[in-house]
Amino acid sequence: MKLSFVKNATIVCSLALLTACATAPKFSSHSGSKADGNVVIESTFSGFGAKLTEEDYTKAKDLAVQRCKAWNYKGAELFGEPNVTNVGSDLVLGPKFRALFTYQCTDK
Repeated sequence: MKLSFVKNATIVCSLALLTACATAPKFSSHSGSKADGNVVIESTFSGFGAKLTEEDYTKAKDLAVQRCKAWNYKGAELFGEPNVTNVGSDLVLGPKFRALFTYQCTDK
C-alpha cells in the first residue's frame, strides 16, 4: 500500500514539474517589407499543452504596430491566423513551437 502511494505521488509531482517547465513565448520581428506594408512576427514557446493565448495575440500585434509605425504607417491588422509549427522537442521542456503572425500595415 505504501509503495503504491509513493509511486502515485511521484507521478503527480513529475507531471506538475513538466507543466511548470513551459516557457513563456518570446516575440521578435521575423521579416517584412516596407514597400509591401507587411510584417511577420515570430513567437517561440515550449511546453506540454502549450498554446497561444489572447495575451500572445496582443503582444504580437503591439510589436507589428511598432514596426509599421517606424515605416510611417498608422497600424497593423492580422492577416489570417498564425502559422504554428512544431520545431523540435526537449526532454525537460517538451515540444517546441514557432508561431508566425503575418500583419498588413494600415493607415487606420
